[in-house]
Amino acid sequence: MKLIKVKASKLPSQVWLIFEDKTYLPYSADDWVKQKIALPIDLSPEQYQQFIDTSFIYRLKIYSLNQIALSPKI
Repeated sequence: MKLIKVKASKLPSQVWLIFEDKTYLPYSADDWVKQKIALPIDLSPEQYQQFIDTSFIYRLKIYSLNQIALSPKI
């Protein structure tokens, strides 16, 4: 799998990772900056799975924070 582009998102804390097969993956902008990856990059299956796992954790964190913000306050 080859990561070819990173595109800005409407959310300030998110970027889109675009792969050679035109698939998109939402990703944390902070994690992207911390990893300092130069584009384009050929990813091994393990590295690709690591990107997916990090994206999944990021999306779960955003979802959880939104649920907490919407929950009734006692």
